[in-house]
Amino acid sequence: MGRTYHDFAADVAGVIEQLAGDRPVHLLGHAFGNRIARTPANDRPELVRSVILRIAAEVLAFLTAVGEASP
Repeated sequence: MGRTYHDFAADVAGVIEQLAGDRPVHLLGHAFGNRIARTPANDRPELVRSVILRIAAEVLAFLTAVGEASP
């Protein structure tokens, strides 16, 4: 199985803890990285002071209840 956003968030949290200790940080997510930046804010909110999203608009295929791509 591949890595999830939560796996990447755990990596980011580890870096924050090593570099900032217990001080919350500002995270910047650029393009696909916006998803990575938002996840630690959700999973470990005590480590994140703010999230800045840059170029975060991307087209996604949403799935219907039966698992087919929506039109």
